[in-house]
Amino acid sequence: YDEDNDAFWVNNWSEDLKLIDRSGNVLNTIYAPPSLYGSAYDNISEGGPYLWIFTGTSTGDGCQVEQYDLNTLALTGVSHSVSGDFPSTIAGGLFASGDIVPGTWILGGLAQGSPDILFGYDIGYNWPPPPPMQGIIEAGQSYDWPLIMNSTGQTPGTVLTADIIFTSDPDVGTITIPVTLTIIESGVDDILDISTELNQNYPNPFSSSTTIVFNLATNLHENTQIIIYNIKGQLVKTIYPMTNNNPRFTRGQMTNVIWDGKDEKGNPVSSGIYFYRLEVDDKVIDTKKCLLLR
Repeated sequence: YDEDNDAFWVNNWSEDLKLIDRSGNVLNTIYAPPSLYGSAYDNISEGGPYLWIFTGTSTGDGCQVEQYDLNTLALTGVSHSVSGDFPSTIAGGLFASGDIVPGTWILGGLAQGSPDILFGYDIGYNWPPPPPMQGIIEAGQSYDWPLIMNSTGQTPGTVLTADIIFTSDPDVGTITIPVTLTIIESGVDDILDISTELNQNYPNPFSSSTTIVFNLATNLHENTQIIIYNIKGQLVKTIYPMTNNNPRFTRGQMTNVIWDGKDEKGNPVSSGIYFYRLEVDDKVIDTKKCLLLR
């Protein structure tokens, strides 16, 4: 799934790789790729976006992941031998995720063998989270853009830097804002219990409603919110799961809320990518992505 184009890269083994939108239109083509079993979209690695493919579908010939540059539609020459790490395996499915190791972008897949191997390679930091926001701001208007920084899993003393670049169409200039995140140690009393967490919703994708699962290791139940945004960063709905008259929620236990795919006014929202965020006592715990398909 190519989230920047809201389209899908598809093919059959060594046939042309085509980027197809939801209406079936072909947006782009990679001609005559190597025979492959799986592919994964990567818009995190520097210089991308890239399409990783998992090649090597014959036993004994070895298998590897290879990188396509989607700006040039050509192989970059960057590859890694999966069968070198896991002998006697052949290619299988492939995926990319920033949810497995906090702050790290993982290229993962299935190497087929005896036994099958589920593997993952670290291909870069997922910081800051890619801003999924674009849209139109009318003359004289302003927009507050939230930037969420997650330092989970980072070592004290680490300094992370990035540039946030704003571009416009038609071009009226580019604005670059440098951002630095310095990881410092903090006393236990200064932070929420680290077992407070937000899990991936299910089902995902969903068509009518989805379940959002989280854990609270805090007594601040009444100050908990699930906030849902669209891909432009606009507020869609705020869910207040913790109320004094709702006894279902117990500290330290997994619990959940249901989002019915509607906005604050009860209107069904359109298909697309949405982001949901867990906040406790005005502190952002985590943000995850979901996909609504009507």
